[in-house]
Amino acid sequence: MRDQLVRRLPWPWRWRFRWPWPWRWCLWWGRCAPLVIAIRHADVDSGTGPDPVLNTAGQARAEELRHALGDVGITAIFVTSWQRTQLTAQPLASDLGLSPVVQDSVAATVAAVRALPRSTAVLLVGHSNTVPELITGLGAPSISPITAGEFDRLLVLVRGRLASLRYGGET
Repeated sequence: MRDQLVRRLPWPWRWRFRWPWPWRWCLWWGRCAPLVIAIRHADVDSGTGPDPVLNTAGQARAEELRHALGDVGITAIFVTSWQRTQLTAQPLASDLGLSPVVQDSVAATVAAVRALPRSTAVLLVGHSNTVPELITGLGAPSISPITAGEFDRLLVLVRGRLASLRYGGET
């Protein structure tokens, strides 16, 4: 019905009722919601203290992350104050020329991601207990818990849809 009415309008008025209305353009091209990629920090040896560094497998996984996400267009990286999350994001951040934002609070991280421009791509590096909270806080469905030995899960959230992928070698 609406298209029939638009066809009856004189030529200069037709374009105002069709594409690209800004909100329709966003829905069509998917540029209204930020791309969020969430991972758990890379491999660490258990029992080596409260804030262990990455082991050799973790360093290799951090390099794999750099190769996997180097061309995605990430514009912001959020890490926690623990060195294992910072060391996981370091190779990618140095390649992209970004300095990771250190944020320990899940609620503050969710608020910061939501405050970013809608066309951004964000990497969140967290822990087995914070990554599910971050994802659900950003509007995704709940995910299965991340086990203690699981370091290869890569979660991609786009417009409320969640994809669970794997990267690097098997854990």
